[in-house]
Amino acid sequence: MQLIETEQGQALAERLGIDVLELNPHAPRPFVFSELAACLCQSVQQAGHDCRHLINQRPGPGRVALVFVPAPGWEDFVSTLDRQRTVLINLEQFGSDSALIVNGHIDKLLSWPLADYITANVDYLRRTQVLKHAVCELPFVPGSAAIFRPELATEKSVDVLFFGSLNERRQRVLAQIEAAGLTVETVSGAYAWELTPAILRARLVLHVHFYETRLFPIARMLQPVANGVPVVCETSVHSRLSDWSQSGMVFAEYDALAAACVALLGSPQRQLDSAQRCLRFARQVDFDAAFKALLAGLAAQPSPVATRPTLEETVHAEALAEATQLPPESHLPAPRPFALAQRTPGTGRFGRLPVVLFLLFVVMSIWQSMKN
Repeated sequence: MQLIETEQGQALAERLGIDVLELNPHAPRPFVFSELAACLCQSVQQAGHDCRHLINQRPGPGRVALVFVPAPGWEDFVSTLDRQRTVLINLEQFGSDSALIVNGHIDKLLSWPLADYITANVDYLRRTQVLKHAVCELPFVPGSAAIFRPELATEKSVDVLFFGSLNERRQRVLAQIEAAGLTVETVSGAYAWELTPAILRARLVLHVHFYETRLFPIARMLQPVANGVPVVCETSVHSRLSDWSQSGMVFAEYDALAAACVALLGSPQRQLDSAQRCLRFARQVDFDAAFKALLAGLAAQPSPVATRPTLEETVHAEALAEATQLPPESHLPAPRPFALAQRTPGTGRFGRLPVVLFLLFVVMSIWQSMKN
């Protein structure tokens, strides 16, 4: 059965094509999903499919749509799409205290087929939710699509780059790194080609988790890995489909992150080895099998069932049709009403003469009766 469904999903994609949809309120500037959408589109193309990366556009007629959410206005946007050919892509961390997954956000996602970037999220949904649509994992792979400015030659002028939102937990580690004599650059709100110069001038990129769920942040790794910049990352929960713990990337517990940065920067050979191993690991991630499973799940979605109307609904519909239906000759002019015969004394062809004669006859009759 699984083989049949996989073949159906493959046929669906080959027949219809794939559109990766990025909802970007800041276009033409890049947004949080720009790198992910570019890399996903490249992976789908390398899997042998016709795939386009669309920004704030509807998918082509009949094509499969892969839509990154949440983004401003995403619910109104997807409400116009075909549920049988649309998959929402989630990058949030379920089970965390993220403000983006409250107020029924998960329920909204699960009203559509869903793809997630990490096993922990998929397991969380299957454990805590009643799933009505397909939910599957889809790995994201760093590739040349995440190299936005290959012509840019930037000297290494910063020891450690951190990009993302700052909180007390992250700032504490950055202060420790600076105290160790290293230079630190922090960047917030920059993505894709706007982030590239900062990545290229850094000797290494640091990631410190924001949430206690500690899910591996593949979205933050696409550019550094693709550009050959080594990464120090806090110990993470990894995916079964792409376990980066064995990739050559440097992982360390929270209290040891500053020391890990110092140690890596002290060995240029170790920096080069880490970057190269990460690139090799990225190339062996099995995206094709995961994507075929996603298409199989989409192809197996039940089609909307047309229900027969009840007798009451049928009678009501017929009565409504009759009440609103025009008569067959309604397009002709309305006929003039028939005139009824009318008799008015003193009118007609002989005028008042008959009336006078009648009155004279009555008077004569009365007079004769009085004589007798």
